This record gives sequence, structure tokens and C-alpha cells, in this order.
Amino acid sequence: MVLVNDVGGNDVDPKPSIWVCNHVSAMDVFFMLASDRALRGKNRRPLKIIYWQELDNNPVTRALFHMCGFIPVQMAANKAGEANNYDRSSFKTMLKQIKLAFEEGFDVGILPEGQLNPHPPVAVFGGAYSIARMSRRPIKMIAIHGTHQLWHAKHGMEITGNDVKLRCYPPLDGRLYASSDEFAETFKHVVGAFGTTGKDLARDELEGWLDGSTWEKMTTTTTTTTTTTASSSSTEETPTTPATPTL
Repeated sequence: MVLVNDVGGNDVDPKPSIWVCNHVSAMDVFFMLASDRALRGKNRRPLKIIYWQELDNNPVTRALFHMCGFIPVQMAANKAGEANNYDRSSFKTMLKQIKLAFEEGFDVGILPEGQLNPHPPVAVFGGAYSIARMSRRPIKMIAIHGTHQLWHAKHGMEITGNDVKLRCYPPLDGRLYASSDEFAETFKHVVGAFGTTGKDLARDELEGWLDGSTWEKMTTTTTTTTTTTASSSSTEETPTTPATPTL
């Protein structure tokens, strides 16, 4: 028996959005689809998820993903923790399919880590931010924890627990991020924390990341420090050469 704990929202009039989620296990997509109503609400928009095309080699995932109309991207085979090597020639086709999905009234889902990762995210790719900026759509975040207990990225189907948790984050209308860095850091701190521990950050810390105030403080502090350092350097006294005595 698997215990699923969904914490979602119910947006009465959901706007076109880009959805992002961490990627803990090969079981993630099944739990996400099964919990979709609880996570995104009864009025949710239809969703197409971008996936690694080599998963088509598995007849089960191929049938499921093709029936759902999911969008493939080509990437060299790698193991969890190894760098991703995308086939950039496939990006043009992928972008065409994303544009078509938008025109047909779909939202698009992306796994920004690009691979299975049961640990805190180290690398967060900027594709979700780029697509959100291109389409002028807000980003909404989902986090998942515990599926690695059923199927682990490195150890396979070695069951070590059955407590799976999924979380959909406010605001219900999502956020438009000012930069790829802001999105990546917010994803790491919010989704990464829940994906690793199954618990949210402390309330004030969580709200600071979700509303952008924490990032604003970080960048303001960095800018101020840089400006102060530059100003100090420019006002340093230059040693003067002693005057030559007049004989």
C-alpha cells in the first residue's frame, strides 16, 4: 500500500501556465497524473509534459506518453548525476510542438533538473524560464517526495518506504520571474527542500522565496556590496612622489 498525501489548490479560472516539478524517480509521472486533480484543481487546464525521447524504448511509457500527447526531447543516454548532453537539433521540433500545444489550449510541464535526482537540486536548467518568457506565461511549481522509496535512480526497484507526498505551491496564478537565476534559486530552495525532506521550509522563509522578496534582498545586497567595493577602490589615495629639493 502506498500512502499519498496531496496538498494542492483549486484555481477557479486558471490562466495558461508553465508547470515545473522536481524529478525524484521513474515513478514520478504516474503519481503526478494520478494526483492531478488534487494538485491542480477540478478546473485545471490540460497539460503536456516534455520528456526524454529514449523513454519511448519502454512500450509502457511510450504508449502512455503518446496517448497523452507529451513532447519529446532528444538527449544522450546518461546515469543519474552525469551531465546532460542534449541533441540541440531536436530543439526546433520541440519548440514547434510546444507552440502547437499552446495554440490548442494546453499548459506545458517541464522537469528543470533534466534527470532523476532524489537529492537537493544542483543544476537547474533554464528551459522553463525561457519558454515562460517566450510565451509570456507564469511559472507554477509542484514538488514531489518519496517516490525514490519505490524506484530509486541508482538502486532500481528496491522498496524502502511507501510515503509519497506531492505539493502544489502558491500563488495560484503563478509567477513571472525576472531572470533565469531567480527562477533556478527559487526552485532549488522551495521545491528542492520539499523533494529532499518531504517538508516545506519555515513559513517566513518559504513565503520570502515564493513572493520574490528573498531574491530581491539577495540581489540588492550583492549590488550594494559591489558598488561599495568599487567606490572604495576608486577613492584610495595614490602614493605621491616626494618633491625634489631645490638647491
